[in-house]
Amino acid sequence: MGKDQLAVKLLGCFASAGNQLEHAAWLVFLHELSHPEWPVGPPPGHSWEEITATADGELGARLDAAVAACRRRWPLQLEGVLEAGTFADTRSHELRRALETTEKYARIGPGRGPMERSELLGTLTMTSSGNWGRQARGEFYTPANVADLIERVITPQPGEWVLEPTCGTGQLLCAAIAGARRRLGPHLAGTITYVGVELSAAAAQIARMQLVLTGHPEDGYWIFRGDSLRQAVVGRDREGDLRTLEWDVVLANPPFGNGKLALPLEAGEPLEIPERVL
Repeated sequence: MGKDQLAVKLLGCFASAGNQLEHAAWLVFLHELSHPEWPVGPPPGHSWEEITATADGELGARLDAAVAACRRRWPLQLEGVLEAGTFADTRSHELRRALETTEKYARIGPGRGPMERSELLGTLTMTSSGNWGRQARGEFYTPANVADLIERVITPQPGEWVLEPTCGTGQLLCAAIAGARRRLGPHLAGTITYVGVELSAAAAQIARMQLVLTGHPEDGYWIFRGDSLRQAVVGRDREGDLRTLEWDVVLANPPFGNGKLALPLEAGEPLEIPERVL
């Protein structure tokens, strides 16, 4: 069974509970936090092994506790991310099946390094929105091999700022972070700041999860849900005035669109970088 088929199966584990993407994405995220390919680990007491060892009758509450622990660990990055529904509302046998499907889903594909593993959450997002619906909206997410190619072309330097104006589920940003760490080492790579903007609320939330997994410093990245064609990214200077940011590197898998975009667009409210990231 291929990646797409397993993604469908994992989402289907929560058909009776609704909020399929929310439940499935949290399971994959919890699984990946315990995977050795990622430089970040799970909150203490909430490893995947500890979760799967829980008795069926307590599994829903155990998963809800793990999600709550992640929100406490990464409060800024995971604030408001996929909040609908709880695992405790799902039948225990369905949760057990979902855990087993998650493990199968995370094992598929060649060369499961960080670049490829960052496709797991993205594939869930694409599958949940449906191929036809995505194409109608002009959504085409970057596959790992394309992200790897682009990462080898761009070379952000220590202290620089990188923008991805149509970041989707964060594939290009994850590739850029992995590439910088490989070229510069963790310390210097950690001085680069990454900012993504994404129109789709679900994709933007998945991108936040993805960047948590990279282990990049928490004040070194931010994902906006917004429209980069209409909204400037701004920050406050030392006097407290808003200034439009300038970028050292811009990543782009361009928004292909559906041919119905009318220009010029009216400007929207600016997207303000949190002071903590500045």
